[in-house]
Amino acid sequence: INNTTIDKKNDEECIRTQDGIIKFENVKLMTPNGDVLIENLNFTVRSGQNVIVVGPNGCGKSSLFRTIGE
Repeated sequence: INNTTIDKKNDEECIRTQDGIIKFENVKLMTPNGDVLIENLNFTVRSGQNVIVVGPNGCGKSSLFRTIGE
């Protein structure tokens, strides 16, 4: 992600991408029917870092990556 800024705010929830950095602050991911998959997610990934996301089926891994891609 090059030199892009994306802010999605809902109260204190924020997803930012800028200068090759992805930052999640207090993010909540929910299914369309309202089930909470992930709550209070906080992390920063810098350009060049490798990240592994693990968890059981249905815990929100794919939803997390779809959110980053938006």
